[in-house]
Amino acid sequence: MKNAVGNGKGNLPRRVSALFFACLFCLFSVIFPAGAEPDTSCCFGFALFEVGSGTLLLDKNYDMPIRPGPSVKLMTGLIACESFGDDPDGEVTVPKEALSNVSGRSAGLSAGQKVKKKELITLLLSGGFNDAANTVAILVSGDMGAFIDLMNGRALRLGMQSTTYKNATGLDDDMMYTTLRDTVTLAEAAAENELFLECSGKASFTYTLADGNKKTAKNPNIILSDRTEYFCRSARGLNAGYTDGAGYCAVVFATHEGASYICAAMGGNSDEYGHFAAIQDSLQWAFDNYFKRSVMPEKEKVGSINVSLSDTGNEGGLMLSEDLSVLEASGGEWKSYTFSRRDLSESLEAPVKVGDRVGYMTAWDGERLVAVADITVDSDVARSPILSAIEGVKEYLTGRAFRATFISAVLFTAALFVFPRIALAIRQRRRRYVRQRGGFRLK
Repeated sequence: MKNAVGNGKGNLPRRVSALFFACLFCLFSVIFPAGAEPDTSCCFGFALFEVGSGTLLLDKNYDMPIRPGPSVKLMTGLIACESFGDDPDGEVTVPKEALSNVSGRSAGLSAGQKVKKKELITLLLSGGFNDAANTVAILVSGDMGAFIDLMNGRALRLGMQSTTYKNATGLDDDMMYTTLRDTVTLAEAAAENELFLECSGKASFTYTLADGNKKTAKNPNIILSDRTEYFCRSARGLNAGYTDGAGYCAVVFATHEGASYICAAMGGNSDEYGHFAAIQDSLQWAFDNYFKRSVMPEKEKVGSINVSLSDTGNEGGLMLSEDLSVLEASGGEWKSYTFSRRDLSESLEAPVKVGDRVGYMTAWDGERLVAVADITVDSDVARSPILSAIEGVKEYLTGRAFRATFISAVLFTAALFVFPRIALAIRQRRRRYVRQRGGFRLK
């Protein structure tokens, strides 16, 4: 009996301690709930977008007009990568007119200086230098006005209906505006360009001035730097900077366990680091609370397509070129999806090669598109020589060349047989007319 009473007294402090820590845990769960959305109050606009599923995880003033500020260089850089991408190691000469009236952040380029195209793009994107932006504009279009027209035209083709550009640098202009939605759309296009990611993803880099001296530049996008507390190992690039009108801005592309994110903070109004903290917290929140689930694996067979002029049959097999993956919340029940195959054409013509893209597979959560993956041919299909020859004859018989040959033959035949008869008939009529005028009448 004593032992029983003694054991009960010994357990009392433990029970009190357990109850205390349980209450403390509940208190912290209320104050700091698991999975709570990060604080974005330091920015006028904010967006966190998962590219593969097209899911907007966080948004604030997503469609409100805003000053684009440094995000303008996303468009300047995209056009530069598309224009110079075929020969990134080739050299260009800095034109004199590109350096007139340059203000703001400058790399110190000189008129007549030789610079590699990739280095120029790096100065523009990782350096954020305005003289590099103007140099790209003049080299691509010849003058600034033509380049601005090119920027606005490219924006419309991307579906950026609420954006107007007035310069290539992002310096404030009362007539230049955009939205976060358009900025995310532009960043998504830029992230598909490997040259863009390479040139925008350097935390620091060294370049050569016209006089031969070396200079080191640091990327304003400090979330890329492991020497800062805002470093994100999963970040790969895009853009950051500041103007008086736009405030502190940053657009970041990051990948994590198969998911790709674009996080954009615009109109940062606290200090030069608050928006980086918001981006860092938001990306970590996404990493902790969401994951990519494959609902159809890479190389999955997804049917066939008609292939004409083939020497092995009339069909070619199709497969997924990548995982069809959806973004789901961690800890939740797995959802069911519907799938749809979309072909770019009803049939193909041999020869076709394995990997040729012929369409895409989509996954749908009700009426919402949540995933897209390319469909490709799963094996080579050679062209039949006999069928190819027959098809060539058919094409010739129904083509323009055959019609031209046929018309030429008809005209040649007419020239040989019809025209001489017409000429003979004309001569006979003349003889008859002369005899009648002379008093003779032919019977």
